[in-house]
Amino acid sequence: MTGADGVDPDAAEDAPPTEAATPGEEPEPEPAAEPGPAPESEPAPDPEPAPDPEPVADGATWDRLAQCESSGDWSINTGNGYYGGLQFDEATWGDYGGTEFAPRADRATREQQIEVAVRVRDDRGGYGSWPACARKLGLPR
Repeated sequence: MTGADGVDPDAAEDAPPTEAATPGEEPEPEPAAEPGPAPESEPAPDPEPAPDPEPVADGATWDRLAQCESSGDWSINTGNGYYGGLQFDEATWGDYGGTEFAPRADRATREQQIEVAVRVRDDRGGYGSWPACARKLGLPR
């Protein structure tokens, strides 16, 4: 049955209440649901191990020279003013860029010492910076 205004009074009671929107306004959006806990992430993979140093050119020759100079001890410091496997003095080590690696040769790696030694050899035209061992090993001076 409908009332005088044309609306069924029983239907209005059963319907949920509606909010009247002001003309030209958008209805407010429903609030977003609370996010749940973040999914557990997998642990980060172990870092890759450092690669082995590149083999140096003439490594065997430098090893023989170090064996003669320092019994092959690349970190030797006997207190005689010469350091490392190839027995650099501090001046030569610094003059040929060794301090880019370490303050003294005995604190540098074998590969770093050889890199500096190659600079010395190439600049001075041979193995003459290691005269006794170069002669003993038959290396060009």
